[in-house]
Amino acid sequence: MSVFIGAIKGESAIQKRVAEVNAMINEANSKGIVVFDRSSTWQSAMMYRPIKFSRGVLFVSWQTEDLYKKVKTGKSVYTKQSVRIPSEDAKAELTYIARMYRTALRYT
Repeated sequence: MSVFIGAIKGESAIQKRVAEVNAMINEANSKGIVVFDRSSTWQSAMMYRPIKFSRGVLFVSWQTEDLYKKVKTGKSVYTKQSVRIPSEDAKAELTYIARMYRTALRYT
């Protein structure tokens, strides 16, 4: 019984964090602000869609600017990507996305 209650508390904390991150995503998207993933050397503009959390799985989708096509054609082309993240890793992923959006919103 206590394990089940702990799972509910953990999920409610994740849902609260999802709501906070979605508010930042919506604000940035309405202003046309993009974020950059600085964890690798290939840094391209990213626009996240609102995140969903259901049945212990975090659904994250975003659009990434295809720099190769931009150089070849001269037009900005965005490719869609998505991933499912189990609840064990959800908090870290949400923290990372929130950090990118806080930085982007702070400097605009």
